[in-house]
Amino acid sequence: MTGMNPTAPPPPAAPPPPASPAGAGMMSRLSQGEMLVGAGALLIVGGELIFGLVTQDFSIGQLPWAIAALALILVALRATGRSFASYETILVLAGLAMAVIGVRDLLYDLRSLSGEATTWYLGFVVYYLGVALMAAGAFMTWRKRPT
Repeated sequence: MTGMNPTAPPPPAAPPPPASPAGAGMMSRLSQGEMLVGAGALLIVGGELIFGLVTQDFSIGQLPWAIAALALILVALRATGRSFASYETILVLAGLAMAVIGVRDLLYDLRSLSGEATTWYLGFVVYYLGVALMAAGAFMTWRKRPT
């Protein structure tokens, strides 16, 4: 036995794999379309809370807020592993409804683009970005459904 020392300590064990973040498992349950719908809904609900309630410069109606809140709840339920039979249908309908409402709201908002406060423009961008994300996510979810 050349070079072996029987009293030498054993080599250190390999370090354990890094722990995954708490939400990583939850997010892995969602498809890309569901994540887009959830991100868009979060932007719409959060944007309304900031720009509608706090600054009072840009506010959306109750219907888009309710649809976005419903979509956010659905995505959160799915992320926690809970779901039901018509989940995807409701999620797709919520996203497509936001697309229709968003186009209508955009046509109205384009008429009044001059002379508004900076926070109005920020709320404008946040709302329509949320609408676009929800619509894209709904389309992606609908497209992957079996016929």
